[in-house]
Amino acid sequence: VELDSTPNSKMLSESPPRSVGVTCYQVSDQATHQVRAIITLQAGFVD
Repeated sequence: VELDSTPNSKMLSESPPRSVGVTCYQVSDQATHQVRAIITLQAGFVD
């Protein structure tokens, strides 16, 4: 079984461990902050 080749389908078909869910949340949260920071810089504003 090649787990590394199909991580996404593995997560979708199985209930992910709590730690995986927390990691995904943290990653998406960081991405959101980065996107907001980029938009802020492009718009010429500073929080």
